Amino acid sequence: MKITSEKELRESIRKEIKNLSSKAGVLKEAPDEDKSNMPAGDKVSNAELAKGLKSGAADIAASVPTAFNDEFAKSMNVLKAMAEHDRSMFQKIVKLIEKYGQKALEKAKK
Repeated sequence: MKITSEKELRESIRKEIKNLSSKAGVLKEAPDEDKSNMPAGDKVSNAELAKGLKSGAADIAASVPTAFNDEFAKSMNVLKAMAEHDRSMFQKIVKLIEKYGQKALEKAKK
C-alpha cells in the first residue's frame, strides 16, 4: 500500500493504533465535538493516551531493537519536552517522522 497524502497517512496510523489497542482493549477515539485544529476523530484525550501507553508500553519496548533503547528513550523525552514547551517544533518533527516513516510503516504491516 502506497501512502500518497497526509490524510492517508493519518488514516493508516489511526488504523494501526486501533488494531494494536483493540488487542489491549483500551484506546477509543475522542468524541467529534472536540474543537481543535485536528480533524474530528484524530484527537486522543490525555487519559486515553496514558492508558494506551501504559498497556502498550511492553509491546513498544519489545519492538525497539535493544541497541536503540537509549536513543528511543532520549527521543521520547525530547518529544515530550517539545510538545510541552515548543509546539511548533514538535509539529515539524511529527511531520518529518510521518514523511520518512512511511516505508517503515509499510514494512511493519507486512
